[in-house]
Amino acid sequence: MQGMNIELFLSIVIPLSLYFLITLAGAFVKDMYNSIRGIDTKFRLYRMLTGALVSAFFMVGLENWLLRHVGLKEIVVVSFFIGIVSFELFEKLSKIDSIIKYYKIIQDIKHGRDIQLPDDTKVTVKREEPKNNDKDKDDG
Repeated sequence: MQGMNIELFLSIVIPLSLYFLITLAGAFVKDMYNSIRGIDTKFRLYRMLTGALVSAFFMVGLENWLLRHVGLKEIVVVSFFIGIVSFELFEKLSKIDSIIKYYKIIQDIKHGRDIQLPDDTKVTVKREEPKNNDKDKDDG
């Protein structure tokens, strides 16, 4: 088994760093959008860096598939949007409590129980009973 040579190293590091920069730009734009709209006025550097790093690894994994199906320009656009989505994802799942809350809501929906939304709205989940199309047959 051969060790890592410089060509293999550069074929991994260069795309990873380029994807990191593009996804970081997407996360930065989303953070600036939130600041301008007044949704969140704090600068979230750790969330941007974490989202961009995870997105860059995701894009490196999808790179060969994307190159076969779309062009190079579209890959740049996709990585930018994945940076935006990753910022939103880490914003929603930044606390373990919110992960547990979403898991409980999904379980309540699966089991047909009522759900309490964050704005104190109560939602009733209706489950339809399977319809029996067989008609009762009379014996004799």
